[in-house]
Amino acid sequence: KEVVEDILFNENMIIGEDFVYKYQVFLNIDKLVCTNQKLYAYLIRGKSAMRNGFNAKKINTIDELDKMIENKSNLIPEYRDGFISRSVNIAIVILLMIPIEGQYGDYRARVKKFIKKFRWSTLTNPKTRLKVKLSLLISYFGFDTVQRLFALFGR
Repeated sequence: KEVVEDILFNENMIIGEDFVYKYQVFLNIDKLVCTNQKLYAYLIRGKSAMRNGFNAKKINTIDELDKMIENKSNLIPEYRDGFISRSVNIAIVILLMIPIEGQYGDYRARVKKFIKKFRWSTLTNPKTRLKVKLSLLISYFGFDTVQRLFALFGR
C-alpha cells in the first residue's frame, strides 16, 4: 500500500496511462518478487480506448509522454531508453488509429513528429520489440506505408 498510495494515474492520458503508472510504481519499490501464479485478470472490453477508434483526446498521450521524456528528472537514466522505446510503441499504436484520409492531418503530424524525434534511439535500442523496429524502418518510406501494411497484414 505504501508503494502506490501517492501515485496517481495521469488523467490526461487515455492510452498508455497504465504504462506510466507502472513505471512510477517500479521506481518507488525496493524489492520485486516474480511468480508464475496467475494473480491478475485482464479484461478486454470492445469499447475500450484501444479498440474504440480515434478521438482527439488520444493525442494528449503523446504530449504527456513527450513532457516526461524531456523533463529529465522524471526518468532514471538507466531506464530512459526503455521508457522511450515503449513510448514510441504507444505512439505507433495511436498513429495506426488515426485515419490517413480526412481532417486528421494535424494530429498525424504531431504523432509523426514525436516518433521521428525518438526513431533512431528506439531503433538502436537492443531491447526494442521487433515489431516496433520493423514499423520504424518502414516509416522511412512514409508513415502512411506503415499504416497501409498494418491494415493489409493485420496488427
